[in-house]
Amino acid sequence: MKAIQRLMLAGVVDGPDAGLFAAAYLFFRTLESFMRLRGADILRPGSADLQPAGGIYGYPGADMLDTELQKHFRSVTVLSERYLRDV
Repeated sequence: MKAIQRLMLAGVVDGPDAGLFAAAYLFFRTLESFMRLRGADILRPGSADLQPAGGIYGYPGADMLDTELQKHFRSVTVLSERYLRDV
């Protein structure tokens, strides 16, 4: 989170994009922590871990978690392509 804030303060990433990066980071870190507690290292579509993982976010079903997961994947992909395309 500090790195995202520093990128924003340095003018590398604008405020709205920093917010998207931060939201995705928190989402993925929370999910990663949950998976580690369950002893799982990967979350696959249709996995039995999807339902309980959705519960940590307050989602009633696995479909909502998958939708949120895909949203964050897309936003990070778009932002990464925008900021890293010439690297």
